[in-house]
Amino acid sequence: MNANWKRAMLASLILIFSSLAGCLDAGNDASTDTDSGASLGVVMVSTYHIGELVKGIAGDQVTMEYMSQDNIPVHDYEPSTSDLIRLQNADVFFYHGLGLEPWVEATLSSLGDDAPTSIEVHTMPDGQDTLDYEGVLVDDLCKTLAAGPYENIELVDEEEHADDVEIHAEYTAYNVNFHVEDHDEEGHDEHDEDDHDEEGHDDHDDHDEGHEGHAHIEAEETIANPEGCPSDSVISIFNLEEGEYVLEFDADHPEEFTMAVLKMGGGHAHHHHDHGDGPFEWAGIFSVSDSTHTWTMEKVDGSYADPSMRVVLIPTDAPTEETMHTLESGVEALIEGDCAVVEDGETMTPIAAGGSCFELHVGTGDISTFTMDTAGMSGFAAYTAHSPYEFEATQHYLKDSQGNDVEHIAEEGGGGHGDHGDHGEEHGDEHGVCHDMADHTNNDIDNEADCEAGGFMWMEDDDHDEHEGDYCHDTASHTNTNHTTEEDCEAAGHMWMEEDGHDGHHDEEMTAEHMIEAFDADNDSHLSWNEFWAGMEADHDDHHDENETHDEDEHMEEYLMWMFNQSDMDVDGLLNMTEINHLIELMESDVPTPEQALIMADANDDDHISWDEFWNAWASEDDHDDHHSEMVCYDMSTHTVDASHTTESDCEAAGLMWTAASGGDDDHDAHDDHEEEMVMEIFNESDMDGDGLLNMSELEHFIEDLDAWENPPMGYMTLHVEAEGEYGFAHPADIEFHLMMAEGGHEGHDDHAGHDDHDDHDDHGDEDEHDEDEEGDHDDHGDEESLNFDPHSWLNPLAFKAQVTVVQDALAAAFPSGAEKFQSNADAYSAELTALDAAFNAAFGEDGTCSAGGQEKTVAANHNAYSYIAVQYDIQFVTVHGLDPEGEPSPEDVAKVVNFINEEGISVLFVEEYTDQSSVQSIVDETGVEIKILYTMEMAPSDSSDDYVSMMSKNIENLADGMGC
Repeated sequence: MNANWKRAMLASLILIFSSLAGCLDAGNDASTDTDSGASLGVVMVSTYHIGELVKGIAGDQVTMEYMSQDNIPVHDYEPSTSDLIRLQNADVFFYHGLGLEPWVEATLSSLGDDAPTSIEVHTMPDGQDTLDYEGVLVDDLCKTLAAGPYENIELVDEEEHADDVEIHAEYTAYNVNFHVEDHDEEGHDEHDEDDHDEEGHDDHDDHDEGHEGHAHIEAEETIANPEGCPSDSVISIFNLEEGEYVLEFDADHPEEFTMAVLKMGGGHAHHHHDHGDGPFEWAGIFSVSDSTHTWTMEKVDGSYADPSMRVVLIPTDAPTEETMHTLESGVEALIEGDCAVVEDGETMTPIAAGGSCFELHVGTGDISTFTMDTAGMSGFAAYTAHSPYEFEATQHYLKDSQGNDVEHIAEEGGGGHGDHGDHGEEHGDEHGVCHDMADHTNNDIDNEADCEAGGFMWMEDDDHDEHEGDYCHDTASHTNTNHTTEEDCEAAGHMWMEEDGHDGHHDEEMTAEHMIEAFDADNDSHLSWNEFWAGMEADHDDHHDENETHDEDEHMEEYLMWMFNQSDMDVDGLLNMTEINHLIELMESDVPTPEQALIMADANDDDHISWDEFWNAWASEDDHDDHHSEMVCYDMSTHTVDASHTTESDCEAAGLMWTAASGGDDDHDAHDDHEEEMVMEIFNESDMDGDGLLNMSELEHFIEDLDAWENPPMGYMTLHVEAEGEYGFAHPADIEFHLMMAEGGHEGHDDHAGHDDHDDHDDHGDEDEHDEDEEGDHDDHGDEESLNFDPHSWLNPLAFKAQVTVVQDALAAAFPSGAEKFQSNADAYSAELTALDAAFNAAFGEDGTCSAGGQEKTVAANHNAYSYIAVQYDIQFVTVHGLDPEGEPSPEDVAKVVNFINEEGISVLFVEEYTDQSSVQSIVDETGVEIKILYTMEMAPSDSSDDYVSMMSKNIENLADGMGC
């Protein structure tokens, strides 16, 4: 809504309502009962608890009004026109801040100079910090790691059995052990692998290849050595959705370690974020520096997704995800109001400080372009009636004046995170061809059943069937790019694929069908040794390394002949399809048999392998790998590359080192030396008769231990995530793990790729810049970022007492004649708050009745709003997810709560006063749990005789009773 228009409307409405002002005040149930003649002025407050401050300090000297005329949650409230008029007429406006009231910033901005003096009330007493959710999470994780309680678990060594070991995000430190097989056979002692440092084989981390279909989830943040944690600890924070997750651990050497997992706090759900049905479908926030930008809408498959689209643009100086959520509160009024029509080629202007709505009308061409006037902006949030990805075909929807793509800082809603780029095309269908083995041609049969019924072979066509000729492939996303030359493709970091399906570096996966197709020269559907070797030689020549020797070729021939003969089970000199599959398995095996090792390394054919024979074979394989990298001539004395020598012979003749360009050569040499030392140790341990040679039995043990060193054992377990949010994992820095969604672990949820239509956005997430000294960085992490603060500071009586001073000072400045009375009232009220703090300490402090009685100070609650109580009085709150403190939970949510209560053995559940009573009763009926009330005062109490002090006193009584104190 245009701010100028709003001001004009307000001015006219004020004239209309001015004569009724006395009636409005007299009949307003939200106002204090005050004699208007004695009132010093009008004070507007945003929430019930701030009203308690004003009443406690000003008494009947001012007329106090609440912004909301209805008792609704503060974060769901949106000002009406009459509310704005009342706010404009107020002398002072008090609001809490820290994002508790997401509508405040936009509302005050829309009033401009007509806004009243506005005071943020939140502050903390000296020596106490404003709590940020991340800081609380870090503190809780560190305390849990250091003090427990502890639970011992043993990882399973196979991913498919990961659900045999399940953990939860709860106040438990897990002592984790790897499952280790006992290899002590026939006197072969288990080797102490602690000396086999992981640095010797850090190139073997290929686990990503083993998880097709569910990629690893990346941590959003990693905190090294957090204060309060054991030394050399790390905390990794992930954004996870509800479901089951597999944790995969790399065990370079099996050992016990301790890990803790907890969910970060962050308020309960908004009730207006269902973007599929709400006023907008998609939201994004951008950081910009250009004075103009271009928004485009394209035809997809020949037509526009819609002939028009409404978009709300709101400027902001803090383009963050939290700001995007905060500004949502004012979007509905804008996008459902009068929006300025912008035709193809026109400009969206002006964009008001409080936000503007535009209705974009597409033209007749394939692309419609709309200019945005962004002069003076450092960022803006956009809220659209359709996902912009619905209108993308050949280019990104937002560009700067130079034509560069402008990407979002954050987004939510349809089309993003993986949908982007498909634009309606259907990909991924499996195709195949029917192959006639007699003449090696493909026929017209188009399905596997008819093909095989006709005596032919169905061959899966996975060789990029839509592509003719060479093309560029993105190995990260497994999609093909638009690069048309090998140079451009590789410069972009992608892989150039040649027409025959090869990439110049490694062949496609070989199958028996492919091998018959490639090598069966006489078309008898069998392979002889000569056919096989001729085909392998031809393929080898295509990728031949000029540094390979004739001896190496002979070794390879001998090696392959041994595998060929091993596969020829009927000893007829020909391999049928079954035997070819066996041959391929031998060729693709990562672990050689002792016989294979002898063939490759036994240079003097004495049926034993000496250390020199083995190391020469091992090192030559490493050298072979190095030749695939660009080689340079390196001067060890100056640690620089000598570009004057371009061949190995010239480089070494000059006394320099010929080496791979990637990586530092000092590191390369150190790696080689360390690797040789480790492998020699394993060799000597396997040489049980100490003759310096490995016989077949010793060789078998050597290969087993070498494989274990190169491919350390893996460990798996499952994490059950109760509710979407951010989760912290605390563990030793030298323990690596991968996190991935379990198969079927997200049933019943949309497959978001990170952050789509979430219903659980923190209702108090704000990026306010606070300058008060007390709002330092909690535990000194997060210096470089805006923190997401917990706003519920008023639940700490000492913080509420500090906030008394803020309100008192502001009232005295606004109404000097009442300053003396304000002071005396503030002193008296502060004394009541000091007594409240003393009562909390008497019950829950170090020497309190609960501590003295040995009761566990842990309670289960349905709202994670109690961090300030938890930190101040050392009470542990376990959040029960699914029972919204203000909304009506679904039957599925209630069932989840019931299961959690039963699984965790919860006997007392604390809920807020306005939690849906029918749901609460059904939970009681099914579990027998006792219900206690905890008051947060985000809404006025149902009992009008209650006030802040009485409700906090009830909180003390209920908490103590629930703990059994």
